[in-house]
Amino acid sequence: LGRRYVEVFASTAEEMTSQANAAQAAAAAQETDAVIRMRGLPFDITTGQIVEFFDGYSVTDGNVTLGINADGKFAGQANGEAWVQFASQDLATAA
Repeated sequence: LGRRYVEVFASTAEEMTSQANAAQAAAAAQETDAVIRMRGLPFDITTGQIVEFFDGYSVTDGNVTLGINADGKFAGQANGEAWVQFASQDLATAA
């Protein structure tokens, strides 16, 4: 992510699941509600880059849901948001 300003704040598994596309929905439906939301990400961000950003917090590709525009001119394209689900609330808070 380099020197880019990225907002990170609390979210819910329900919000993450509602933003997930069909391929991501199953991975998003885990048992913990320790979820953070990120905004201001590059549109070409990958789940791997987010995993690298949270190195040391036990995040895997399956814990990351990238936001997708649902409608309009940019439907189906990345919207610069992501949701990351952590194994515990303590890890999410520390991150």
